[in-house]
Amino acid sequence: MPKGVMWRQDDLVMVLGSQLGGGLPEEPDYEAFRSMRTAAGPVMLTAARSCTAPGALTDMSALTQGRSVALPAGRTYDPAELLDAIDREKVNALAIVGDAFAKPMLRALDADPGRCPRPPPRTWAPRPRPPRAPAPWC
Repeated sequence: MPKGVMWRQDDLVMVLGSQLGGGLPEEPDYEAFRSMRTAAGPVMLTAARSCTAPGALTDMSALTQGRSVALPAGRTYDPAELLDAIDREKVNALAIVGDAFAKPMLRALDADPGRCPRPPPRTWAPRPRPPRAPAPWC
């Protein structure tokens, strides 16, 4: 697993600034930014730790868009604890990283079929793979 991946500050600012819809203005206009955020945004939970690029970039992107970010309490990935955090924090957007997160999460959902009352709002993967079998969404 790669460690210490470096991002140029300008690249990071441009990636996060692009989430604002119109990019970043030359001069900060805090009142204009506040006026765009009239209510609390959706709650995002990233299963990857915030010290990794998938976790940090997803969390920073969510915060840039005015979303809330919920964090799992545990220090290691525990799918049952993740599902508890989703219920407790009323999460409506979840980011996971591949089969390492998905397979244990599906096993936890299979063990407790009534656990997930609603389907996810949308799914996305950078490299879609053909499904081996239909996914049992709640």
